[in-house]
Amino acid sequence: MSVRRLMILMMAALSPWVALNAFLSSADLQLIRSRIEHEAMVDNPKADQATARYRATMDSNGGWSGEIDYFREYVTSDYWQPIDHIYRMTWFAVSYSNPDGAYYQDAGVKSDFLRALDFWLLNRPVSPNWWHNQIGVSQKLATSLLLMESELTASRLAGGIALLEEEGSMTGQNLVWTAGVALRRGLLERDNARVERAALAMRSVVVETPSEGIQVDGSFYQHGNQIYNGGYGLSFLNDISRMIAILSGTSVAVSAEERGVFDRFLLEGTLWMQRYGFPDVNVMGRDYTRYGATSGPDSTLLGSVSRVLSAGGGRFSEIQSQYAQMIGSEPVSSGHRHFWRGDYTVQRAAGASVCLRMMSSRTIGAECGNGENLKGVFQGLGMHLIYRSGTEYQSIFPCWDWLRLPGTTLAQVPEAPSFAGYVWCSGPYVGGVSDGAAGVSVMSQTPVWVHERVDGRPVPVVMGDVRARKSWFFFGEGFLAMGDGIRSASPYPVFTTVNQCHLRGTVKIGRTTGQETVLQPETENISSQIRWIHHDSVGYIFASGGDLHSSTRSRRGRWTDINSLMQRYSELEVMHPLFTLGLDHGLTPTDGSYSYVVMPDISPDGVRAFALANPIQILSRNEIAHAARDNRKRITGIAFFEPGTVELRVGFSLASDQPVAVLVSEDLRGLRVHVADPTQQLSSITLTISGSYTGNGCVVANGGTMTRVTVPMPQGAYAGSSVALNLTRTSNHPPMLNSVGSMSIEAGRPASIVIQALDGDAQILHYSASGDE
Repeated sequence: MSVRRLMILMMAALSPWVALNAFLSSADLQLIRSRIEHEAMVDNPKADQATARYRATMDSNGGWSGEIDYFREYVTSDYWQPIDHIYRMTWFAVSYSNPDGAYYQDAGVKSDFLRALDFWLLNRPVSPNWWHNQIGVSQKLATSLLLMESELTASRLAGGIALLEEEGSMTGQNLVWTAGVALRRGLLERDNARVERAALAMRSVVVETPSEGIQVDGSFYQHGNQIYNGGYGLSFLNDISRMIAILSGTSVAVSAEERGVFDRFLLEGTLWMQRYGFPDVNVMGRDYTRYGATSGPDSTLLGSVSRVLSAGGGRFSEIQSQYAQMIGSEPVSSGHRHFWRGDYTVQRAAGASVCLRMMSSRTIGAECGNGENLKGVFQGLGMHLIYRSGTEYQSIFPCWDWLRLPGTTLAQVPEAPSFAGYVWCSGPYVGGVSDGAAGVSVMSQTPVWVHERVDGRPVPVVMGDVRARKSWFFFGEGFLAMGDGIRSASPYPVFTTVNQCHLRGTVKIGRTTGQETVLQPETENISSQIRWIHHDSVGYIFASGGDLHSSTRSRRGRWTDINSLMQRYSELEVMHPLFTLGLDHGLTPTDGSYSYVVMPDISPDGVRAFALANPIQILSRNEIAHAARDNRKRITGIAFFEPGTVELRVGFSLASDQPVAVLVSEDLRGLRVHVADPTQQLSSITLTISGSYTGNGCVVANGGTMTRVTVPMPQGAYAGSSVALNLTRTSNHPPMLNSVGSMSIEAGRPASIVIQALDGDAQILHYSASGDE
């Protein structure tokens, strides 16, 4: 490492705004400036159309009084109309400066830009939302001033610069935004030191941190310990990808270490949290309640990855492959990741992705700020979303029943409570274990609350009282969800929602009697005799009984119901037919339970066959542990809520002395065990496994009939991450036996089953029926 690089890192650790003497050359400054100006042209491809439109409606004094109310008293929950004036100035500046545009060097456009600037300098509208004043206006105004600098008088330039945000104390994406403004201000002032400070400040956030910013697991925090890879995280990705390109080849270019951090964040974080360019709603914070936010693939995400590829370097081939998957030119790769810093899980495959959002006493479950996300108070309570095309929940949110969020278990009160601020809970037992292909996620659900202000003081206000033990088992194809210990004192029924998405095509129902029916549009079915349901190439399999509700009814709503900033769309009523599916646990349950399997990317025949010979076996569902086994793959997942023992099969058990999540894969050589600590508080755990094994930490006991394994648990930022153990069978351990057979499982439905005997216990490994595997 160079001396200069070492000094930069040491000083940046003290303050992101510390800089050395200005090392930037005039050539560096010109290169940076030209790239920013070119970027403005690329970012505004329709500037000429906008310029033509808004020149025609402009007042003689440089404003748009007929379209923008500059002087009314706004509140933070209002859309602040005056910022539209700044956007229009930017379009004028781009049109005037773009050599390939229709208005290049047009005297009329120049005159209109100057009049609009004069109007703003004279009136100086101020927003009640600090973000507009310090970031939103400054960003656009700084770029406009750069583009039009040669046409500005000294007084106009000075007046514009005076409105730009000064260097300040920010974190995460807010720091990136303010540093970007400072960099542009430095270019305008010919202040090399300011430009360098800004560049180093932007680079200072490209580091894994326990506070706001990039986390070691690839998640991104903003507004506290809240996963935000969408929304703020996408803005961060966008700006850092720009920075990489803008600073490339200069003396303040991004280092190899910083590029490595960025590539990990992109490849192992954000790109897992999207499907075909649609970011998962779970990581979008408040943004998904904005009109148009989920109307199509996210242009910020697509543009950022494209920009990184254009810059080259880093993990180029991997990024290129993921980009191809995102735009659909390559199949989506399969895998499983649990983000222990974010309380978030993703299982993805060529056919579908499943994204699960949980919350714990360590993380924030939801936020409502500036009147955005008014009804999303429960989204952190195990909301799982199933994506095939990425459009399953596209712009659905004004119509959602916010008490039937997919995956959640909630009391069906008359209306989802509105809230303001951040949602918290007291439960530390939330987490997951992963081997990269399969995994288990677990959450002990506790009541949630929001800190509301009463007499000027923050007071916790409980928003939901349901308690439950919940788990999700991802074995590579779909997932099994289980719950038990469901209890609530609410006078309203408690409901576990399986899905609530756009209705697309036929809803087919397979009953326990063998009868198959179709759920007609705008109808609802309540039955305890459902074996499976198929909708939009997703199968839902039920074996535990209970009142199952399925609905194809339409719902109506307005964007202002969920986001008070959307006043411009207040007259726009949205209506969508929805597919809603869930289980009713009744009034004041004391020990409610459920289980269901979801199989995405499957045909009705495939669901029927799966339900008839379900290879996923539930081993335990009680206060000690939830456990299940995929007999095809010889994988067992266990969520120990308390120390205890689970029998994986006859004569083979696993015990834990602590509440942990465990994943066990078996083969002829032995066991591959992954373990994680959902509480993120343990220093070590001990597993006791039937049989004799060798491996790190193994101690064989009881005459070779059992093995104890003591496992140190990761600490610090890695607390909650998975630890892998390889356990080898010793020679005196009974060998695994193999056999294959076939049988008919139902008259008139030919099927074959591959059976393997593991130490004498027969297990179904593979089946096929009616041509579907």
